[in-house]
Amino acid sequence: MLKGHSKNIFNTSTGLLGVLFLLLALLLPLQAQAEECTVSVLNRTATVQPDGSWLLPNIPSNMGLVRARMTCVVNGKTISGQSDYFTVSANNTLDIGDIYFDDYDEVPNAVSITTPTTSLTDIGMSTQLAVTATYPSGANSDVTAGFSGTTYTSTNPAIASVSPDGIVTSGTETGRVIITASNEMVLSSLFFTITQGSNPDSDGDGLPDDWEIANGLNPNDPIDALKDPDSLKPFQKC
Repeated sequence: MLKGHSKNIFNTSTGLLGVLFLLLALLLPLQAQAEECTVSVLNRTATVQPDGSWLLPNIPSNMGLVRARMTCVVNGKTISGQSDYFTVSANNTLDIGDIYFDDYDEVPNAVSITTPTTSLTDIGMSTQLAVTATYPSGANSDVTAGFSGTTYTSTNPAIASVSPDGIVTSGTETGRVIITASNEMVLSSLFFTITQGSNPDSDGDGLPDDWEIANGLNPNDPIDALKDPDSLKPFQKC
């Protein structure tokens, strides 16, 4: 098994995203065999120096789970490896650990999301996402679980939150929300509509469906809420 363990010295600097400066040293067994190595994190790439060290500036923080990936030329043959998943956070020190070359994982070129429903009709109602990664080789893999490297985000957790393993749960507010799954910075998203009880708001424009229908509006069109209100019946939220 060909691997190198990284000793990390992380210096952070403040900024809008937070900037990490990474300085790592690989063990000599890998260094002695490699003719040339490059390492990359979040599309930042550096050449590994003859002493096994490398420096990567301007690494953005709070991007979810990421990996350090290394490519080396060994005896004329190109090999690639990766670290375990880790999270880059501002003003923190982190040990990335080993770079594994014996069982290389491809970077997905597409991620897709499916779920039984994208409409949740009560507070605390949940649905499970299923996330599939497709790789350049044509292989597919279920990457729903958080340990598979997938990071989930919601544009408005008050409307709907999403767990580290892809369970979407409606919150206390109604409307529409975008749930995104990201695996190695390859993204896919779904729109969810959150309503409550017998007075739903399908298009998330703040107007209940029954009131929109009574006023000749389309309950699936959020734009019509911007029409001239003079001819519309008064509406007050409860």
